[in-house]
This record gives sequence, structure tokens and C-alpha cells, in this order.
Amino acid sequence: MNTLPLIDPQWLADSTDMDFAIQMFQRQRQIWAELAKLGVAEHEEYFPGVNVSTDAQIREFIQKSMATVHHASATCKMGRRNDTMAVVDSNARVYGVQGLRVVDASSFPFLPPGHPQSTIYAFAEKIADDLLSQHEHQNEYGHDLSSSEDWETPMHRRPTQLQY
Repeated sequence: MNTLPLIDPQWLADSTDMDFAIQMFQRQRQIWAELAKLGVAEHEEYFPGVNVSTDAQIREFIQKSMATVHHASATCKMGRRNDTMAVVDSNARVYGVQGLRVVDASSFPFLPPGHPQSTIYAFAEKIADDLLSQHEHQNEYGHDLSSSEDWETPMHRRPTQLQY
């Protein structure tokens, strides 16, 4: 059975967010009206139209037509283990899940200014380098040789090659 995940980002679920969206909508109308007076914008509003004017009508319009144009991020926040909102550590490892990493913008606690693509590439390269480095420091038994503890434990030493 193949069940797709249910994702509800809770956009505008908080009444404060919706109130702010209504204020932005009304402010945009004011700006557009000023641009029309200057002759750089159409005078008539085509969408949603002048009949959508009360807060309740604007709220309904926003709820029915809302879409995002931002870059989704911060859904799996990177942070310290004692941060209750953190999902991954600084090496992109998911807390409580062995062998799983999140290497995309969802692990950013916030987005940097501008388009995030180059930042995401840099982050992915850093994690890839860490993984390759970790692999290079493991012996044939999977023991980590990068820490002095593992290296100096007799059980983990590599066999000495004998010269004949």
C-alpha cells in the first residue's frame, strides 16, 4: 500500500498571521491606487475585484487563493540537542534516528537573504565532505580511526605488515 504523506504547513492558521495578511492586502490596494494616479498602473482592479472589500471578504479570498512563492525552509531546524525545536545536529544528522541526515533548506533555522540555492549547494558540499572524510577514517571493520580513542585501542589497531 502506498500512502502519500499529509502535509499541512498551517499557513495563516494563526489569527495574527491572517490579520497581517489582510492588512498587507489592503496596503497593496492603496499602493496600486497611487500608481494608477501616476499613470503607471491600470485603474480597474481585475482580480479579485472591487466587490471584495470587507475584512471578511478579503479573508475568504486569501484563504481560497493563497499560494506561496517563498522557498520552503526551517521545517527540520538545525540546532543543539537541548533546543526543543531542533531536529538535526550541525552534521545534518536527525536526532534519535541512526543513519538519516537532512541536507536541504528544511534544516536551516532561517533563510539567508537572497536566493538560497548557492547556500544550499554549499551546505550539501560541506555535509558530503564530512561523510567522505568519515568514510576515509574507517578501517575495513567500520571502526572510526579519526579519534585517538579508537586508534589506540589494541582491538582496533590495524595489523602490522611483516617484511619477509
